[in-house]
Amino acid sequence: MRVIFALAAGAAAVSATLVERPSLPAGWRESLLSLAEDSIVTENDDFNFHIIVKDQNMDELRSFVERVSDPTNSEYGKAMSASEVAEFTRPSAEDTAAVTAWLDAADGCSYSVDEFGRHIWVSCSVQAAEALLSTQIGHLINREQNQEVIRARDYTIPEEVSNAAATIFGLHGLPIPVKPALVSTSITNPANVTPAVLADTYKISGVKPAGTDVNRMAVAEFQNQNEEDSDLVAFFKEYVPDAQPGDEKISKFVGDPDQQQPGVEASLDIQYIMGVAPHVQSEFWLYDGMDFCADLENWTSTILKDDNGPNVHSVSYGWQGNLTTLQCTDDKVNVVDDNFVKIAATRASIIFASGDSGSGYAPPQPDCSKQEQDVVNEGTIGSHLQTEGADECCEYAGQQAAGYSFEASGSPPSPGPTCSATDFGKKDEAFVGTPIQEFQLPATQEFLCCAVARRSPPLKPYYFNLIPNTDGTFNCSLYSKVGSQQKRKGAYSGQPSQPQTGNCTLFSEVTGTKPSKGTISGSTAAPTSVTLWPSWPASSAYVTAVGATRFVDQTVGQPEMATDQFGSGGGFSSMFDQTNAKWQVDAVAAYVNNPPKDPTYPPEGSFNPKGRATPDISALGEGYQVFTGGEVQPVGGTSASTPAFAGMLALINEERIQNGKPAMGLINSFLYQNADCFTDVTLGTNAIGRGTGPLKYGFNATAGWDPATGLGTPIFDKLLEAALKA
Repeated sequence: MRVIFALAAGAAAVSATLVERPSLPAGWRESLLSLAEDSIVTENDDFNFHIIVKDQNMDELRSFVERVSDPTNSEYGKAMSASEVAEFTRPSAEDTAAVTAWLDAADGCSYSVDEFGRHIWVSCSVQAAEALLSTQIGHLINREQNQEVIRARDYTIPEEVSNAAATIFGLHGLPIPVKPALVSTSITNPANVTPAVLADTYKISGVKPAGTDVNRMAVAEFQNQNEEDSDLVAFFKEYVPDAQPGDEKISKFVGDPDQQQPGVEASLDIQYIMGVAPHVQSEFWLYDGMDFCADLENWTSTILKDDNGPNVHSVSYGWQGNLTTLQCTDDKVNVVDDNFVKIAATRASIIFASGDSGSGYAPPQPDCSKQEQDVVNEGTIGSHLQTEGADECCEYAGQQAAGYSFEASGSPPSPGPTCSATDFGKKDEAFVGTPIQEFQLPATQEFLCCAVARRSPPLKPYYFNLIPNTDGTFNCSLYSKVGSQQKRKGAYSGQPSQPQTGNCTLFSEVTGTKPSKGTISGSTAAPTSVTLWPSWPASSAYVTAVGATRFVDQTVGQPEMATDQFGSGGGFSSMFDQTNAKWQVDAVAAYVNNPPKDPTYPPEGSFNPKGRATPDISALGEGYQVFTGGEVQPVGGTSASTPAFAGMLALINEERIQNGKPAMGLINSFLYQNADCFTDVTLGTNAIGRGTGPLKYGFNATAGWDPATGLGTPIFDKLLEAALKA
């Protein structure tokens, strides 16, 4: 959230913009310590952030993309190079200058600007960044997810900088939660899907790739999803035996180094885009950052640096939920979406998984600020657990209960300094012993030695010594065991206290309350409205969204239905309407004007019927046979159907290029104009979560386009024929 206000500067008032940090989602905490509890953020540490200056001419570029992507338009097939797009949308010199003038006046910071004045990378000390932005910088940690980042709190920038900048990355932003891959079990027991099964099911044949760099495809991976080359070798030997020598090799790695430590998702992506389209050069793009929106911006900006990049990008990554919980605010979403527009102008295709959480229905989360003191709930108890305070108890209740009560344990906090204010150790005394760790602290941050020693329960706090140096800094030493204490002038020492924990009772049903001194209680909010979350970036109008199906009776050769191992992601965007998705207006209207008679159909007002609707199409998404670490396992997800369809598109591009035509580019207009090239899927629903079973609300598959399976599944030979005529 941005708030304009005035700051006094001498006799003049300077307008400034306050950018508030979105609320931290459940599981995330501010922390003085890193996740491993072995480091802190000090004022001399480096801190980097990335400013994007506002583009020009984006409306004109969207109009260009609409014309050149429509097979019925006389300009169909035209394209700009990436460098032409960058020049066409170059920010104004005044906007770039407004940002650099602000940075020029900052002490302790340096910056670089790209040739178009769009990207400004800033590097400061923590102290300088805090002064420049009027903020505090520190660790955010999530122990349950084993994730951590260093980010700012609310920050302030001059109004002229706010007006010139599209957004700033690196100050706020979180990674998406890690979820286990959708590996099938003996209970789900899906039909085995291999490249041969896909070829037979979708009639994939008739294209002989030349293997040149004129036609290339890529997968994009994030958050440490690596592949292993030996798995590709084994996969091709087992499932693509007729491939040519070398087809099992990735032609190029882009981004962060691949660690050759295979992740299931990355292995699935690369094996099935290559397995469907062997002998098409394949690239592996990897971004290990821990900031959902910033990583997407980095990836898309990297695509736009190359005038001759891959023609198809397959991405099994996205978020079905409130983006602000990832600190991915509208300004950041719009920057990434603008990059999708630019990529579409270059005639590259981006294929996104539509998500695995079905309709994305999520019950409201509790408001943990509304708690009753000295009251205990009555009702049906679901479970007990130990938590650090009532807020953490409330967060657990929001995930699985109707209400909660928190009662602090009878024992008081452990003795010792609290590490707050001036209470950070016994003055003029130091422990004798052998330290397990030592580091230096800047002046004015001596309290951090106590804070680092505290650690989180159940870990026992370290003992600490804080010894002053002649230059005003301090040496901090941590000990697991100590001997006696000795007098030392200016030193501080101690063992920090630990906060009081307590018993958290979760109620599956709350029937009333009664007085109970010292107990804090609350209830989860009763649903007042229905919220559905389609996946983003799949819901951008400038990418193609792919849902998932399975064989009826889990038997190869049977018709297909919407997957039920998980929910095929789909619905209607509240961020983007159909203004830039005119190609789907008629198909979507036919669905929403004649909704299926089903009790799970969402109530009126719960979705925007004119929002960008997903998915566009679907393909098989259960039982893919994937090599990971040398072992084969059946894997599912729209992350399976997506690279499979991307491989088909790469083959279509190959045939077009061999016939003197350009690559397909943004294919959505083409798809909706050729709905007869898909097998309509009319069975199943996406009122199914990801590992949560049935959802209260969702969308059924039905005749024509629907939010569970889109237009249906591809008939490759018909798509190829239509593409060669376009």
